[in-house]
Amino acid sequence: TDDPIISLIGDSGVGKTSLIRAGLFPLIKKAGWKFTYTRPLTDPVADIIQGIKPEIDNTISSNEDDLVSIFEYISKQNKGKLLIVMDQFEDAFRFPDSVKKITESLYPVQAQRFRNLRVLLSYRADAEGQVGPMLKDIALSSQSIPRVYLQPLDRSGAKEALETGFDVAQIGLDPKFGSDKLMELLLDGIETQGRGFYPPYIQMVGETLKDNAEAGIVMKSIYDSLGHAEGIIGNYLFNQLGSFDRQEDVKRILMELISVAGPEGKKAQTKSIEELSLRLGMSHDNVEGLLREMGKKWMVRHLGQEQYEIIHDQLAKLVDEKLIKTNEEREFRQFGEHLTTAAATYKSTHILLEPIVMAKLYQNREKINPSPMEKEILLHSCLAGNGPAWYWFRNSPEECLTIILSGLSHPKTCLNAVKALGYIGDERTIPKLKEMLKNKNKIIK
Repeated sequence: TDDPIISLIGDSGVGKTSLIRAGLFPLIKKAGWKFTYTRPLTDPVADIIQGIKPEIDNTISSNEDDLVSIFEYISKQNKGKLLIVMDQFEDAFRFPDSVKKITESLYPVQAQRFRNLRVLLSYRADAEGQVGPMLKDIALSSQSIPRVYLQPLDRSGAKEALETGFDVAQIGLDPKFGSDKLMELLLDGIETQGRGFYPPYIQMVGETLKDNAEAGIVMKSIYDSLGHAEGIIGNYLFNQLGSFDRQEDVKRILMELISVAGPEGKKAQTKSIEELSLRLGMSHDNVEGLLREMGKKWMVRHLGQEQYEIIHDQLAKLVDEKLIKTNEEREFRQFGEHLTTAAATYKSTHILLEPIVMAKLYQNREKINPSPMEKEILLHSCLAGNGPAWYWFRNSPEECLTIILSGLSHPKTCLNAVKALGYIGDERTIPKLKEMLKNKNKIIK
């Protein structure tokens, strides 16, 4: 196309990035283009410039931060065609000043001041309300900006994508087993991973088989040794850990998103940003930022209302096997999960924590940041004589008082709750204590 700017639009996970990396880039590379992939994640303008330098022109001054000047410079310095991809462009709108600068830089691109420069903006369909007006503004003085809507792949599309990738890489499939037969096995394996023909999974399987081909041939035995599509995808995702600067924090998040007590194949569990922030002692913004990065590497998925889960069961299994390394850590996490489950049902069951559970939890007290619901069952279990819990209330006397007051209504905690309130001697407890005098139980009186 001769259009200077094009937008690629599709739902989250439909395969926009895979299409760009595995489909578009190999084709234009053959045609002699220079291209760069950028993602406006933390500082959109700087992210774009950093993408341009190594891929298109590394002679750009390190002090240069004006996109228009940079676009003009690389256009003059390079005679061939240039493509700048700005993927997941919806993220740039978290930085209004950066969006303004990018918009200003795209005016001359759209006006074709730089004849050999093209820009591809890729973004989620639900961001059209933000990106659409910007594109309309850029196109006001010239032709409209084309939009390409990417639809989900069916079986034939998935097959074509794999075949194209293998052809470009000059890779063949096992002739002894049967090329068509192995292709059908690959497609069956990808389809059964829970998301149909999910383009990122197609890319993971294709790339891994290409890298493990012997003399340009993917043997059936290689596919078997890699654990089929399930094993390939799980290991691909797990190996993404190495690409994070804050790798240890990402590991901690992943460990919170699995259940060590869950049955085989059901290790993944859902948690909110607020829960993760509390468990890990990290700020809401830090957790959200890491989850956003993890989502872009296909490790987790956003379920709405700030809820996240690990995207693939095999990844959850690998996290369980490789990151939880000691029996002590596994046991601690099992008791932690027991606390969470018991707290969630406590209002209806009124079942307290057993002494062995309280002892194990208190043994690991410095690692545990209980939620308000968990604090209630911990303190009530303490009042019932099942174990200590005061450590978690050392800095929150008001919260402690509120939970003790709620313990007056539980038959196993009410007597010690009365005693505790007497020791505290807070005037606000007097009406509650007077109410207890009306109780028919003489022991409580």
